[in-house]
Amino acid sequence: MNIENELIIYSLKGGCYMTNWQIVNHRLQNLSLHNLKEICYAHNISMEERDLELILQIIKNNPYSIVNEEYTPILFIEISNVTNKATCDKFKPIIEKEYLIH
Repeated sequence: MNIENELIIYSLKGGCYMTNWQIVNHRLQNLSLHNLKEICYAHNISMEERDLELILQIIKNNPYSIVNEEYTPILFIEISNVTNKATCDKFKPIIEKEYLIH
């Protein structure tokens, strides 16, 4: 099956939702620094702009790691490598609670 046509099933607050990988990929590829800042602000996560720029670049280079839990640890390692562990730990809730997907 072509990844662009794959339906992704994810859980959210006890429910199960399906979405098309192409839609999620498009949303992540079009995510701006401004949008990422707003997401962090909405969830009381304060981060340096440079760190968010680096994280955004990582996300855009590998959006599949956002929706596939098996790849998420790799994403956290990449974020830690380009920023630091403390920054990664601050950003983790954004990924773990799926704020970037919806």
